[in-house]
Amino acid sequence: MREGRKAAGLNGKDGRAAEGGTFASSAFFRPFSRMEVKSMKKLIYGAFFVSMLAFFSVSVAQDLPRLFSGRIQTVDNASDTIAVRTGDNTMAFQISRETRIKTDFGEDVPFNQLKATMSVVVEYMKEGDTIHPLSVKVNTLPSGYASNRKLQQLCGVIQTVEEGGRNIVVTDGQKTMAFHISQDTKTNVPISDLKSGTRVKIDYLYKGAINQTLSINAKAKSKGTGKKQTGGKK
Repeated sequence: MREGRKAAGLNGKDGRAAEGGTFASSAFFRPFSRMEVKSMKKLIYGAFFVSMLAFFSVSVAQDLPRLFSGRIQTVDNASDTIAVRTGDNTMAFQISRETRIKTDFGEDVPFNQLKATMSVVVEYMKEGDTIHPLSVKVNTLPSGYASNRKLQQLCGVIQTVEEGGRNIVVTDGQKTMAFHISQDTKTNVPISDLKSGTRVKIDYLYKGAINQTLSINAKAKSKGTGKKQTGGKK
């Protein structure tokens, strides 16, 4: 009996010790409540969503092609590289076999036909410091790569001038056409001298419903005609 009580006493102490140990451990490592678990899940999911959103945003921004337009400054046939400049910015593009070179009419252009002063639009991808040109579109301007059979001409008289001389309407007596004067249009006189009644010869390319004006040559009014008219009036 005494041994049993002693054993029971020991077991009781051990039990209290065990209970005390359990209580002590549970005080420091108590299980989380359901609300706490839900809050932690929300925080984890939110952090994961934000990180993935930032990752995909950077990836998409890097994957989008870019455009650079300007005029060719130099052509290096040895390295298949062109330098394009617009304003104060100059970019070099190394043309590969995968790079498509076409006119804005869709005609293929060999690399050896690219010349300085051509107006081009380059579509490229940038990966770090590496630039991969995808395509080069050559604008069909007088200094560019244009097909002669598409070059057209109109000789006539300016009927109206609009938007500070940037748009003119010309007629040759049979047809009337509108032309836009861009920064690439060549003129033999200042734009301010292109007025109603001025005789002009216009070289242009017909692209769909748009006339791409290449050059305008204005014919100066004869001074002799004016003297004759004055003499006649007398």
